[in-house]
Amino acid sequence: MILLQTGRTTQEQETPVADTQAAGERTIGKKTIYFADNADADGPKNIGDFYDLALRSGGRGGILYFCHGKVDDDEARRVKKSTGIDVSGAYHAISDQRIVHTLKRHGVGREKNKGQDPVTKEDFEKIPEYTRTADKIRIEGVTDMGLPVIRYQKRVNGHIVILKQFRDKKGVLQFDTMWKQKP
Repeated sequence: MILLQTGRTTQEQETPVADTQAAGERTIGKKTIYFADNADADGPKNIGDFYDLALRSGGRGGILYFCHGKVDDDEARRVKKSTGIDVSGAYHAISDQRIVHTLKRHGVGREKNKGQDPVTKEDFEKIPEYTRTADKIRIEGVTDMGLPVIRYQKRVNGHIVILKQFRDKKGVLQFDTMWKQKP
C-alpha cells in the first residue's frame, strides 16, 4: 500500500492517480491516498479496513481516499459501450466523506426512501464485485462541476445501485453513493 501525504499546489492535483502510484510516494493537494495493491505499507488493506478508518475519521472533509484497484479491460469496454465514456486505466477510489454520507442517508435505520434496505459494511466490501459484474451501466447525469456520473446496477435480492463520478484528469472513478432497493 502506498500512502500519499498532503500539501502541494493545484497543478499537482491534476496529476493522474495512475502516475502518482507508479512514482511511489507523492504529494497531492490536501489528500491522503491509500492504494490497495501495495500491502507492505501501513494503512487500510481493503475497503473493509478503509470503512473502519472512515467511521473513526467521521468523514470530515473527504481528505482520506482509498484506491481499490484499476478498472479492468472488460469493465472499461462495458462502460464505454453503455455510456460512451472511456475509463480505461482509471482507478476505482472511495473517500471517507462519501462512506459517511452514504451511511447517513442509506445506512441502518436511515434508509432515505421506503422500499430500501440498509447499506452495510459488507455492501461496501462488495463494491468492486458489484461494479465489475453490474447488470446495467448508464449515465446518471453530471455533477455541478460537470463531471459525468456513472450508475452501476446489480441485481442482488432487489438491486444494488452505485454511483461513481468519473474524474478523467485524475484517472479516477470516484465512489459517490450507493443504496439497496428491495425486490
